[in-house]
Amino acid sequence: SEQDKQWLDKTLLSLIKTKYESVMDDGLASNKLYLVDFLRDAPEDPETGEPMGDAPSIYEAVSDLEALRDRACEKMAELNESLKVGKLELVLFDDALIHMGRISRIIAMPRGSAMLVGVGGSGKQSLTRLATSIAGYDRFQITISKTYGVQQLLEDIKNQYMLAGFRHPVTFVMTDGEVKDEGFLEYINMILSTGEIPGLIPKDELEAMVAELTP
Repeated sequence: SEQDKQWLDKTLLSLIKTKYESVMDDGLASNKLYLVDFLRDAPEDPETGEPMGDAPSIYEAVSDLEALRDRACEKMAELNESLKVGKLELVLFDDALIHMGRISRIIAMPRGSAMLVGVGGSGKQSLTRLATSIAGYDRFQITISKTYGVQQLLEDIKNQYMLAGFRHPVTFVMTDGEVKDEGFLEYINMILSTGEIPGLIPKDELEAMVAELTP
């Protein structure tokens, strides 16, 4: 609730004043800052004007929420240009924008993970989709069917591990409605706790991969 948010802000400000009084003055501490890493564009080729490589990922603060909203909308437009169907048409009101920034920061961390809680249709998956696009990751979600079970889940996980290892990172999205078997949670827990699932990749496949990587 708004009351809870105000209590948290007040408590944090009090802690900052107590612990970091000599480092941060009251004016700076009381300013609301939003931390993201997608504010900057890739450098342009001086001859062609085309982007050169990826945009720099610089973690920095922005105090102007409108400027952050404009940047997020710009990124959403870039995503939509690459899609023929399933375009994102999000209304990035303040809370949605702030949550998207949090998701963006989390998935940018090595093995970053988050549990998104909220009523159905509140935009959790859509915001994750936008954050994934901003990060330049692939997005994967399992497709449930009558025959989908633990073995199919393990095969999907293995394929995504391979993609993440050989190509680029993957955002693995899983909803509560996709937990068809309680056994699914055991493997998801392994991913979150250690990042490894014993026996996921057969030994002969591992040896072949190592041989390909050996110079």
